[in-house]
Amino acid sequence: MVDLAAVVAVHGDLCEWSAAEPDADPMGPWTAAAADGWSTTLGSVENAVGFGALGTVADTAAALLVRGATTQYLIDGNKRLALALAVAEVQVALNGYRISVDADDLITFAMLVANCRAENVDVVQLVVAEYLDRHIELLT
Repeated sequence: MVDLAAVVAVHGDLCEWSAAEPDADPMGPWTAAAADGWSTTLGSVENAVGFGALGTVADTAAALLVRGATTQYLIDGNKRLALALAVAEVQVALNGYRISVDADDLITFAMLVANCRAENVDVVQLVVAEYLDRHIELLT
């Protein structure tokens, strides 16, 4: 599973990629509070995996997306970071596989997740996981 070092690295990459100016930090700085929050989120997902609550890589990726996109650990960019981590989880866990999804679908899912009410999070996570399960392909 992706770890906090991966979260920090992806955050840095997203900041570089989306910065209008070389020294700008469009997502906000990486702070101790952000590190604590993401550690908690990763721990929660890892515990769910350990207890068998997340049976597939798609389930784990969906959990990262749902739990990360519904946080406010960063000033801006929480959904972007959660989305990048969900895709990274699939790529890391399924070496030799790729996820071929429509970028617009992923953005729609991230927005849906971020705007869902707390009682609907499990349903949204299930929908995202089922979508990802259908779009993971073996590289030939």
